[in-house]
Amino acid sequence: MVRLDQTYRRLDEHRFDYTSEGDFAAVLVYDDAGLVVDYPGIARRFA
Repeated sequence: MVRLDQTYRRLDEHRFDYTSEGDFAAVLVYDDAGLVVDYPGIARRFA
């Protein structure tokens, strides 16, 4: 297993721009409680 550098940049109250070494990038969406609603390519929570 190899550790990859990760970067999170807040876009607004509910979204973060995420990038990691290895060319993965996504906009992560969170709810008011700070829980992930949408992690593209990984998971999506449906209400």
